[in-house]
Amino acid sequence: MLSNKLIYLFLLSCFIILTTCIKVEKFMMVTTGTVSDLTNNTAIVSGQIVDIGEGATQYGHYYSTIANETSSGLKTQLGNPSGKKEFTSQLTGLTPEKKYYIKAYISKGTEILYGKEINFTTPSTPVVPTLSTTSINNITQTTAAGGGNITSDGGASVTARGVCWSISTNPTIV
Repeated sequence: MLSNKLIYLFLLSCFIILTTCIKVEKFMMVTTGTVSDLTNNTAIVSGQIVDIGEGATQYGHYYSTIANETSSGLKTQLGNPSGKKEFTSQLTGLTPEKKYYIKAYISKGTEILYGKEINFTTPSTPVVPTLSTTSINNITQTTAAGGGNITSDGGASVTARGVCWSISTNPTIV
């Protein structure tokens, strides 16, 4: 038979083990990436979901012209995260020559976790648009078909488009 002292020590150790155990929760985690394709009024920013925790419901980026701002700043909402992944947000309607502060976020209800804040400044003037000319085809004695593709608007609205042609080299809209 066990002595009362051994039974007491056994019960005491069980009590200590049961009362000192804590629940280990799985936390959400997100990191802020980099800025790319920066124009005077748009930018693409990246981030990475490191862990969705237990029930994350939204992710994206917060951005503002004020450092450490989240309550009155703007945010992208990319939906319910499905797992670890890299993601991007397209920011539009930015003001030329403004400094913006941005950070990735992941949330569950009112709990919001942020990545490190980074910043960038939009350029003062639009970036030159990027375009390509397509081949001329369907050539007859009096007609021909041609065109082009605008692959980037440079951050400004395209107000006119067309094809310049001439019987001499380097035609212009004049």
